[in-house]
Amino acid sequence: MTLRISNQSWVWFVLLATLILLANVSLYRVEFTQPITPMITIGSFLDFIVTIPILAYFLIIRRRSPLNISFHL
Repeated sequence: MTLRISNQSWVWFVLLATLILLANVSLYRVEFTQPITPMITIGSFLDFIVTIPILAYFLIIRRRSPLNISFHL
C-alpha cells in the first residue's frame, strides 16, 4: 500500500518551518536582543523541539490514512 501526501501539505510545512527558522536566526542577529539571555535560547529550542514536530503532525502525518494494526497474542 502506497501512502501519498499532497504536495500542498509539504509546501505549507516547509514554508512554516522556514518561517520559524528565520525568526529564530533573526532573533540572534538583531542588536536589541543582545546579549542573548537563557530565556531566548530556551524559547528557540522549544520552537524546534515542540512547534516543528506539531506542524509535521498536523500537516503531514495526520493526513495519511490510518494503518490497521492488529496484535496477535
